[in-house]
Amino acid sequence: MSNFITLNIDLSNIFVSGSSPGVTTGYTLLNGDDISTKFNPYVAGSIKYKKTGFLTSGGFDLSDLFSHQFTPLSIEGCCLWLDANDSFTMTMASNKVSQWRDKSPKGFNMTQTTSEKQPTYATNTLNACSTLYFSGSTFLYNNTNNLSIRTNSYSVFIVYKANDENSRFPYSKITYYNLGNAESVLLGRLYSAACRFYHAGIVIPDTGTPTDTTYQILELIVNRRAGVDYCYKNGSQLNQITYTHDETTDYNGGTPGLNPTLIGAYNSSSSTTITETWLLLGNIAEVVSFANPYDMTINTRQQIEGYFAKKWGLQSVLPSGHPYK
Repeated sequence: MSNFITLNIDLSNIFVSGSSPGVTTGYTLLNGDDISTKFNPYVAGSIKYKKTGFLTSGGFDLSDLFSHQFTPLSIEGCCLWLDANDSFTMTMASNKVSQWRDKSPKGFNMTQTTSEKQPTYATNTLNACSTLYFSGSTFLYNNTNNLSIRTNSYSVFIVYKANDENSRFPYSKITYYNLGNAESVLLGRLYSAACRFYHAGIVIPDTGTPTDTTYQILELIVNRRAGVDYCYKNGSQLNQITYTHDETTDYNGGTPGLNPTLIGAYNSSSSTTITETWLLLGNIAEVVSFANPYDMTINTRQQIEGYFAKKWGLQSVLPSGHPYK
């Protein structure tokens, strides 16, 4: 029975996660094969591809201990991942959140030191998962000015709901203050607009009703080099805009990010200070951003949509025939 192995060691010593995931060598099966040869490469601490047919002495397949679980870290270029269902990423007292920690390698944690402006941790609010509740006067921010979006491709994915149809933004990142081809993103609802992306104030409108107060997956896909931006809601494209790409302003050149990133509000200040406005009244479940030197593919976008839909119970909002529904 050369495929049997007796498990008398901590498996975490074999499977190494982190920035350089891999399978440690030097642990052998009874037939002398190194166990590292039985697993293909994996990413972000999760086995991506595994080989079956290698049983423990208890009689079950060793591969059953591992699953290929897609996460935002499975996609290259993840630069922000805020997961409200992960309470370990929260610093809070009496359910008021003072810090929401970034699960991406960038570590862009969102904070709020003023107690009355802190959002509330709301347990079991969506598909038995927890979300953050923003009361219309609460928000989080990162003021390090390092979350740059000056790349060929940039994208933001948000699972959230607004409790009314007024001006509400779950996400904003402003680099320049309303200047031409500014490196700026306002993602959320501005009356009839699902997404406001500043290129001389260009707005990507929502073709649906502005009174949608249910949970949704809102997406902005930016391809700066091609000069095309797309906005999606629940896996369906709302609209797109085209513009003349100004590489000296919004790709490699220009002034580094001036203003902070806000979660649950828009910053109307033209300096490094914060003047919050258009604050969200509603809940945010998850925020993920990617910055890559290439445009996000359709398949990658749909994988992220499927990940959100399964986790948050939103399969029904995805279009018919969605490959990851």
